[in-house]
Amino acid sequence: MNNNPEHLIAEINSAALTVLKMSHSLPESEDLIEARTLLKDGLRQTVVAQMLADHFCIAVCGIQGVGKTTLVNELYDLKEVLPHNLGQGELLPVLISEDGSIVGEPLAFVRRLFRDPVTEEINVEDVPEGIESVRERSRNPDHDDLLIHLKVPRRYDFPEGSGFLLLPGWQPDVADLERQHSLTQIALLSAARCLFVIDPSQTADKRQHDLDQKIKDTFKDSEYLVALTHSDAYPDGNEGNCKDVAQRFGISQERIFCVGTFADPGANDAWKKRVVRSVMRWGGPPLRTAPFGFAD
Repeated sequence: MNNNPEHLIAEINSAALTVLKMSHSLPESEDLIEARTLLKDGLRQTVVAQMLADHFCIAVCGIQGVGKTTLVNELYDLKEVLPHNLGQGELLPVLISEDGSIVGEPLAFVRRLFRDPVTEEINVEDVPEGIESVRERSRNPDHDDLLIHLKVPRRYDFPEGSGFLLLPGWQPDVADLERQHSLTQIALLSAARCLFVIDPSQTADKRQHDLDQKIKDTFKDSEYLVALTHSDAYPDGNEGNCKDVAQRFGISQERIFCVGTFADPGANDAWKKRVVRSVMRWGGPPLRTAPFGFAD
């Protein structure tokens, strides 16, 4: 028996897809519809876990409005694709992966459950999606949608297909709290690296306090990274902010860096290079990792 985590996750997903297919042969009822919904919710989590086991991905997590999307936008010049307020109300994770075959504009896909009308087989497929509809799809997904996938030209020396997984904003008061937080936690535990994004001006926010506690309780033994956003707004306070966060989480300042949209292009290039090099150096609790470096 193969007890490799990647193999077990693949087996779980295969079995779940088979059960989902069989459910369509049963008489429809409210209980069956509810069971099918719960199964799809579970599949969203295990499909993300399998994807993260197969690829080197950095999971990006933070409360709404702290600058997660802006950080990824700056790394890959996606301002026209991912609006800065995409992270306000999104429900689906967004995977940004590097692809050597992509030249020019990124390509957008929705990874979703697809039921073949002839064979009735259910599979997970990447369905092409217009760039302009990414924002709406993230906020109002169909229940068969699992995540949004943006394929971008290669920029850093990541393994093919690697990149960042932008997770929905941490929201303690949403209706689907338990399911959304389960997805986030599974993604963070399965990713090759964990990057928590914090706005120093929101440390008193209850949502931030809730996430801080989760980081301390669940990831205390993981060498995660912390990005402090909007550092361009108060450059004189960045050193103090780094010290405060290091003390708050009990981590080395080497795992903390300041990011922002600086007027000086050189300052922006410097923090981007540090993000990638920090990801290379500090690891989370991955199922599988692959070495990579930064291409100057």
